[in-house]
Amino acid sequence: MKRCTQCGDEKPEDAFEMQPSRGRLRAECRECRRIASREWYAKRRLNPPEKKPETKRCKDCLEVKSISEFRPNGAGYFHARCKTCEKAIHQAKRREQYRNDPTGRFYWPFVNEAGIRVKPCTYCHAEKATSEFYTNRPGRLHGKCKDCDKAIRQANYDANPEKYRSASLESARRHPDRARARHQRWYNANREYYVRYHREYYAANRDRYLAYYRVRHSKETPGFRHMWYVRRREYFQVYVETNKERIRENGHKWRQRHPEKHADIYNRYRARKRNAPRIEKIDRKAIIERDNWTCYLCGVTCTPQNVTLDHVVPLYRDGTHTADNLRVACRPCNSRKGTKLLCELLLSA
Repeated sequence: MKRCTQCGDEKPEDAFEMQPSRGRLRAECRECRRIASREWYAKRRLNPPEKKPETKRCKDCLEVKSISEFRPNGAGYFHARCKTCEKAIHQAKRREQYRNDPTGRFYWPFVNEAGIRVKPCTYCHAEKATSEFYTNRPGRLHGKCKDCDKAIRQANYDANPEKYRSASLESARRHPDRARARHQRWYNANREYYVRYHREYYAANRDRYLAYYRVRHSKETPGFRHMWYVRRREYFQVYVETNKERIRENGHKWRQRHPEKHADIYNRYRARKRNAPRIEKIDRKAIIERDNWTCYLCGVTCTPQNVTLDHVVPLYRDGTHTADNLRVACRPCNSRKGTKLLCELLLSA
């Protein structure tokens, strides 16, 4: 039993609050403190402050902040703690609540000690950043993290793949626009993987592809082939008109990645323009290695920066674009020779 200093009655210790700062029970009982608090708040309401303060010092962080950082407490007064400190206290209570609760109901997001907004997963119980959770609806997150959700979905799919495959096909049939947009988003995010996978799959099943297309083309009529050719040409023209910048950028990137292929294609283009009697695909590396990187005009060893291939009989003089008509030449000698024959070059020298 303990006597209340306010009302003078002896009451059990449960009727008194604990004073945390001193580690003992308060002198006044709960009822007296409640009555005094009501009287104090009633006096505040009757005597509101004449002017709204512009700043206020927080009770916890001891920082002087704008009054807009404090919640109003009624009658022109404001809370002792700022909104940030109140939110931190509330989150700490919720965090302790969900950690001590065996039912696991309190899996709410909170800010950890490092200042990162995290959330515990209801499946693996690990605290992860909120970006690791899917959005259920605006302002709400899934209970399971992305990794756990992906693992569960994969396990369900492995257990019954036909069910999920048929459901996916049925959804695509009902909503073709939505399925097309979803596939386009996935393709834009995984283009490199998509191209690499299909190239590997085609290389592994090339014979099956060729057999299928032989049968398919054998059943096509000349009219169908012409219609398909016209349709492809129209589609290509529209694609070129609407994607000029993209095509130009992709071409520039391809030329940077494959300079030797680009050089071979350009040289064959020049040979066709000059009506060369014979044109072949050239292995640039093989010809350079064959001539041991040595210029056949001056005998100097070439470098990767100035090595070129020169037509011994120029295309302008009805020369062929073949490996036996090509020799390694440094850039200055190739420019000096131009469209001359070897005898003409020697006489001019």
